[in-house]
Amino acid sequence: MREIKLRPWQADAQRQSIDWYKNGENKHFVINAAPGSGKTICASVIARELITNAIIDRVIVIAPRNEIVRQWAEEFKYVTGRHMMKVTSSDDIEGYGEDLCATWAAIQNLNEAFHSVCSASRTLVICDEHHHAAVEAAWGDGANSSFSNAHFVLVLTGTPIRSDGQETVWMAYDSNGRINQPAGGTYTLSYGKAVDLGYCRPVTFHRHEGNFEVSLNDGSLAQISGSNEVSIPDSFKKIKGLQSALDFYRLACTPQFLDDGVSLNTNSYQGTMIKCGINKLNETRKTMPNAGGLIIAPNIAV
Repeated sequence: MREIKLRPWQADAQRQSIDWYKNGENKHFVINAAPGSGKTICASVIARELITNAIIDRVIVIAPRNEIVRQWAEEFKYVTGRHMMKVTSSDDIEGYGEDLCATWAAIQNLNEAFHSVCSASRTLVICDEHHHAAVEAAWGDGANSSFSNAHFVLVLTGTPIRSDGQETVWMAYDSNGRINQPAGGTYTLSYGKAVDLGYCRPVTFHRHEGNFEVSLNDGSLAQISGSNEVSIPDSFKKIKGLQSALDFYRLACTPQFLDDGVSLNTNSYQGTMIKCGINKLNETRKTMPNAGGLIIAPNIAV
């Protein structure tokens, strides 16, 4: 059996999920971990342990896109040594092998077939990017009917709350519509923790110019832009910090050069920000050796 070196969070999630399934109170376990932190490997190791201990017979993976289905089949075989057959909505899955993977869209035409598979054998269903399965949408309804007889369900998500606010299948909610999964049946690795541990890159949000138009009470329109020298209407001058914000934007977007008009003035705002960014990049690169990128020397040559 291939030895898989798990990250600490993956090992913790594996132990907690196996204990949860063995306890038998609830067949659903949720792993809420930041994208890129290693949920696929973790889920495959959980499946391998359940198979090795004869707790389940087969595995079905549902993923949102064909490319992710392909990746699942590859990583599942790498971890378990078992071939996972990729199926489409037009396939007859009877006799397709023990382990199957399909897109969320495909299961709509295979409801009865998947239901039969789960009824005939002890099946672990792994739901990747679970937020796609809204209760009131076709994907959620199809999943709920297809896998109602699954022996266990492993929900994987990095974004458990849908942008449209709809509830998703197999998640518990309270009377106010908030997710209310049992603590023992949930393992969470936040994005901030994943960044601190070096599993994920930090997201940066760049400052962009904001142009906006406001309709005033007298029917006139006031236009505010960070790129143009404009006078703020008197009605806006009482907004604290607005002029400073516009001035700062223009400062940040206007490089200061030396007399040759080419070399960046390293003592200017832009120059100091570049030096600060380079130092931060070097610090991040040292703590995240597998994150890629180059270590940049702290001197600036323009």
